[in-house]
Amino acid sequence: MNRTKKVTGFGGINRGASGIKPQAKPVTNKIKLPSGQEISLRLHTYKGTEEIQKHVRVDPLNIRRPEELTRDKLADIYDGIANGNQITNAIGYQGEDGLVYVVDGSRRMTCADMADAPLRIDVSDTKIAPKDAEFIVLQSDKRKAFSYLDWGHYFAAKLNLLKDEAPDLTQKQFAENENVDPTLMSRYLNAITLDPVFWSVMGSNEISARLMNRMVTLNNSLKDSTVEPQQLHERYLGNIGSTAPDELTSNERFDLLNRSFNQLNIKKRSSSKKVEPETLWNGNTARQKVEWKQKNSKSAVINLAGLDETLQAKIKQAVIDALA
Repeated sequence: MNRTKKVTGFGGINRGASGIKPQAKPVTNKIKLPSGQEISLRLHTYKGTEEIQKHVRVDPLNIRRPEELTRDKLADIYDGIANGNQITNAIGYQGEDGLVYVVDGSRRMTCADMADAPLRIDVSDTKIAPKDAEFIVLQSDKRKAFSYLDWGHYFAAKLNLLKDEAPDLTQKQFAENENVDPTLMSRYLNAITLDPVFWSVMGSNEISARLMNRMVTLNNSLKDSTVEPQQLHERYLGNIGSTAPDELTSNERFDLLNRSFNQLNIKKRSSSKKVEPETLWNGNTARQKVEWKQKNSKSAVINLAGLDETLQAKIKQAVIDALA
């Protein structure tokens, strides 16, 4: 029986999989996207974790990143997919490298990967145009709102793609082109620079411009300290006590996180001894020397004193060669 369906608008296609068993042969489904591009989708079924990891990736413009999706964040669909009850198929396209890139369905993909469960994807044999991929992806926001982190990854990927065509494009111009307030765009892009501990604490709560600036400042302090993110999270949970996190506002959560960091950082500073610079080389004069100063477990400084430009260039090249 011919299972090919008639062409419809995107909003009219039925992406459900009722009656389609994981072992069923591929079924062709044609859809027409907003750009006017017509694509043929063929059902692909991946039997579990091994096949998913081998054959499937997330499209760069897909907002949700699998590495940031936890079991808790997937609770609304995890059990169903783990039991083989994927209600709607994901949508993707086959890349030139033979891999399938998911433009809609990264949460479903991550659930199936975690649970070693079947994953169904309607796959286009031609790459979906960026504007159409963007349209498909943004439909997900109507089903389950994206977080600052989701939007940050989305806009960062899009900005990187545009930089190839317009290297002088500024973040402000990019924001205006996307019809996004520049200060909000800054918050989105700052979100992906923060240590994951911030999002473990803040969740998907609304973040003001002022609060984002405070988060960036604390993140920089965390990087420059010897406090480990896991320690910080544990101290934060201890300071919350019996209070339910959902009862706290964004500012209250951050204030507790900031207090937790200060408690740990003061303890670390008071217990640490001053480390004197290590002299790596002495020249012909007292001024000529190369010193190594260990600031903390994550960073160190090389001090070049009294060296001419030729020696500085040699040392710089030696560092580059060592890291190559």
